[in-house]
Order: sequence, then structure tokens, then C-alpha cells
Amino acid sequence: MWRAFFADLHARGIAGVVQRRFLIELWPALLIVTLHPVRTRPGIVLTLFGRLLAAKVALSLLRPKLALRSMSLTGKGASGFLPAGLVQIALGAFPGWLATAG
Repeated sequence: MWRAFFADLHARGIAGVVQRRFLIELWPALLIVTLHPVRTRPGIVLTLFGRLLAAKVALSLLRPKLALRSMSLTGKGASGFLPAGLVQIALGAFPGWLATAG
């Protein structure tokens, strides 16, 4: 399902880049940046992730051809999604680790 969705966005070209950034990545970035201004450990990890995601959105909208190149990873199949999936798993496990560590 996700592979077909991202392949469709890639096929749309620059319009697909804009759609992906606004539908998927902009809202989490804005929520994290505005509602999580933590500058101490360990919460700074989420704050940095939000700021990096916001920077990624801005860069993708300023340089859409660069974003199209990264969206072409869907053509590689499951291996194209592996690095992003591992990052998402780590970010998902981080709050659980914080709850048990402290």
C-alpha cells in the first residue's frame, strides 16, 4: 500500500513532492517544533527531530528535484524503505525507554 502511494506521488512530479510534504511531514514537524521546546536531555532528541523534519520540508519545497530523487527510492522495493523504517522504530521506542529509565 505505502509503496504504491509513494510511487504515485513520485509519478506526479513536483506536485507530488508538495503534496507529500504538506500531507505527511509538515504537520508533525509543526506540532513538535511548537509544542516541544525542550532543550535538556533526553527530551531534546524529539525537539531536534522536529526541527530536522521542518528543515527537510523547507529544503524539499525549495529544491523539489532533490526531493524527487529521494522519492525515487520506492523503485528499489522494500530495501528503499528500510533506513527510514529503522529511524521510525527507534523514535517510536524512545518514549518507552524514557518511561522505563526514569
